[in-house]
Amino acid sequence: RPWQHVLDPLYGYINLIEHMSTSNDFSSEWNFGPEQEGCKSVKWVLDTLIKDMGIEEFYEISQEQNLHESNFLSLDISKIKKFTDWKPLYDINKALKLTAEWYLSYYNKDNIIELTNQQIKEYENEIR
Repeated sequence: RPWQHVLDPLYGYINLIEHMSTSNDFSSEWNFGPEQEGCKSVKWVLDTLIKDMGIEEFYEISQEQNLHESNFLSLDISKIKKFTDWKPLYDINKALKLTAEWYLSYYNKDNIIELTNQQIKEYENEIR
């Protein structure tokens, strides 16, 4: 399953709009996703969050046995990378770290607007 930080595809949409404003390429399918290394199982993501970020109190494992999920899900991002200068900025570990930080702040009733603005500014600084 592809995992990414929300700022990566949002920045991708901005790049796509810029691309479309200067070209006649209005192709219908554009995928924004992580690099292949960012495709991990739900179990891997949970184990990583529990081990590295200590958030075990925020989820509950269901023992329901009849759930179906595809073995592998991913997005082909080669087209967007070819036609624009977009590529995912954050790898899976950075995406999980920032997402966990945001949710922990939210649940702790910290100033979530301040943290959100800080994360956006950090992202902007990294893309420059």
